[in-house]
Amino acid sequence: SFATSYSFRPKEKDSYSLATSLAIAKPLIIQSSWQSEPARFGLGLKVLIGKVNLMYAVRTHTELDLTHIVDLGSAW
Repeated sequence: SFATSYSFRPKEKDSYSLATSLAIAKPLIIQSSWQSEPARFGLGLKVLIGKVNLMYAVRTHTELDLTHIVDLGSAW
């Protein structure tokens, strides 16, 4: 899947973002993202186990170190 958005901010810089998910095997999904303001990239791996999903991602930032994200989710 693929998503995009444009954010209009009257008193700040507008921003544009893109995201995509790619199923590489039955339970595995690679996710990536890009955002223009603040400039950053993200890359993650999601594992689907029944109704539960576990995701790990890392995101860059122009002024901070890498951000590591772990997400545990459920769908019903």
